[in-house]
Amino acid sequence: MHGKIDGIKHFNHPLFKNIKNNFKATRYHSLIIDRNSLSRDFDIIAENNKKIIMGIAHKKLPIYGL
Repeated sequence: MHGKIDGIKHFNHPLFKNIKNNFKATRYHSLIIDRNSLSRDFDIIAENNKKIIMGIAHKKLPIYGL
């Protein structure tokens, strides 16, 4: 996936303040999170057009993954 451009939809998390929804981003790697293994301590805050997780945020701590 290195260098592939994806459409990204975010769910209005403050991390994306002032970033339009459905923006385009270049993917740097092919690592993904399996929805079924994601801890309940995290929220999904962005995904691509194929519903692949592109962003997570811890529910209580300032921990993010993009």
